[in-house]
Amino acid sequence: MVEAKDVTVNVLTSAVTTLVIIFLLIPMLKIPVPAVREVETIETKKYYYPYVTPVALEGDYSTWTIYDSFDDADVYPATLNQWAIGNKEESVFLLADTGFSAVRTYMIATKTLSLPVVNYSFPAVSTEEGTEISVLGRYVCGYRYVGGVAVGIGIWKNGDLIQSFSEAGLGLTANNVYSVSISRSGKYIFVSGKRVATGNVGWVVLVGS
Repeated sequence: MVEAKDVTVNVLTSAVTTLVIIFLLIPMLKIPVPAVREVETIETKKYYYPYVTPVALEGDYSTWTIYDSFDDADVYPATLNQWAIGNKEESVFLLADTGFSAVRTYMIATKTLSLPVVNYSFPAVSTEEGTEISVLGRYVCGYRYVGGVAVGIGIWKNGDLIQSFSEAGLGLTANNVYSVSISRSGKYIFVSGKRVATGNVGWVVLVGS
């Protein structure tokens, strides 16, 4: 007579044997195994931000040529009295003069000069940050002095003098170079002085490439 416990043991033994065989056959038969789904108990959030390419603060220039030249009656005929300050896009420049306390706006794209705003004065050119060096100091501009007067300008890049302009090269008369300013990127250089073309005071704008 077969007892109940023997039947139970046999059933359990057969079940275990069957399971063992199945797990052994899974890798051989490549039977897919259902993935176990994890239940999140803590809420997680992910935020994605668009990648923005860094904007270069200074350009890579090695040569400057004359972009524009124009008269400006509000240029005081003496050195270190004018400078140019550009906006972020370098599309608009404020031309300031301490001698006449006048300010004009120059538009790069259209090469136009506004009417002066008078009775406003600013610190001297030599103390106005950002007018004689580019924003990171890669470019520096200055005068060339001979006999106590400015007879031209020089442009430095990373400590090396890479280009010079004489008065004639700027279209200015002898001993009449008054000021020089460079934009934050180094692309534009403004020089004030007395122009050969008209005999009047004004500006010469250089553009880098």
